[in-house]
Amino acid sequence: MWFGIYIDFIPLSILYPLVLISSMAVVWKFLRIGLPDSAGGNGINASRAVIVVGTYLTMILIPVILGGLLVGEMSIGDVEYSEGGSTLEIKIRQNGGSADQVQAVISIGDWSTTESLSINLEDGFGDYGKITLEVEDFYAGNALPSNPYSMTVFVYDFGIKLALFLKYQWTSN
Repeated sequence: MWFGIYIDFIPLSILYPLVLISSMAVVWKFLRIGLPDSAGGNGINASRAVIVVGTYLTMILIPVILGGLLVGEMSIGDVEYSEGGSTLEIKIRQNGGSADQVQAVISIGDWSTTESLSINLEDGFGDYGKITLEVEDFYAGNALPSNPYSMTVFVYDFGIKLALFLKYQWTSN
């Protein structure tokens, strides 16, 4: 997600550098920093160039450093049934942080399983990972309005339970 806009026609890994480079070109031209003699210009104003380059490096490096240090925020993105209703696909989204493989414990009623989860996919909404479950593994009868299915997901990294508790509840119609 970028400024709350869904952008699916261009990958964000290409869009971010394009925005930074184009905005730097506009600032470079607006401040009349100039071009080097070898490129047909009249030289570069060094003091202005150092300030602009330092500012842009700071804008680039601070999110990268913080993203590497912080785990980020995880949430359940989508829970979808396959067309035949035999599998349940859970998308877990992560904003920021690393994309290391973690262990996810999924519980539905009395049934639970531990699955490996990698945040290694990307779409216009951001980074996500998928876990696919077979419905027959946890199905124990139709969910009633008074007793809906409830799914809980815990994520473990390096044996430590992260501050992540995802709960998704659905009922049959």
